[in-house]
Amino acid sequence: MKIYPLVAALGLSASLATATLADSTLFNFGQTNVTVRADNKYCALNATQKFDKAWLDVQIKSNAGNNEVVGAYLLCDELAQLRGGAPIANTRWIILLSPTQGGAKAGPISGVTRKQLIDLLAKEFDKGVSLDVDEINKSVNNATREVMGTNDLPPIEISSSGAPSLLAKTDEGVFAGLKLQVTTADGPATIGAVIGMTLINDHMLSVNVYRQFEDPKTINMLLGEASAMIEKIVDLND
Repeated sequence: MKIYPLVAALGLSASLATATLADSTLFNFGQTNVTVRADNKYCALNATQKFDKAWLDVQIKSNAGNNEVVGAYLLCDELAQLRGGAPIANTRWIILLSPTQGGAKAGPISGVTRKQLIDLLAKEFDKGVSLDVDEINKSVNNATREVMGTNDLPPIEISSSGAPSLLAKTDEGVFAGLKLQVTTADGPATIGAVIGMTLINDHMLSVNVYRQFEDPKTINMLLGEASAMIEKIVDLND
């Protein structure tokens, strides 16, 4: 199994969402919609905001043909600063994706239960998956230049010391983690990532959580965050 661009605009200073309950958001994608509730420290990006639209557009363009971008979250305090033009790097963020199998939008998966999909994905991660970092770098840099409207940008360089490894499998989802090395104009950084995948409303959904890597506990914290979000998504939408 090959994992295509899961990361875009790392450390950069992208409608998809409408508000429902005070602490939840309704995202429309594929042929369905899903209510998502993140921790209160996160705010959903809104394409009516200039900064948010640019950030989301980079995600959308870099994932074109592979994933539909369902939505994204940044830490509320960081998002407020970025909307105001502060030149800060994201320290934590969440991106929700749904695979498109080469099309523009995600579609339903017929005849497959959540348990069957989780079991299949767990076996694939256990056997080993390939992370196409060359394709990721190409798509991220092309998307960033297109959205920013200039080719005069320092390249973003993304690499990984290994493939995503299986972390856990629950009744609600399957989870894999990896470490990424990311170099931007601000310098190098190590990013921890956990990918949580589930089936919701007959659509495959991945919750991808990222934060600056500090020590091995970083992946455990991300796993807890991703599993809590997946559990809540299943609870809200089943």
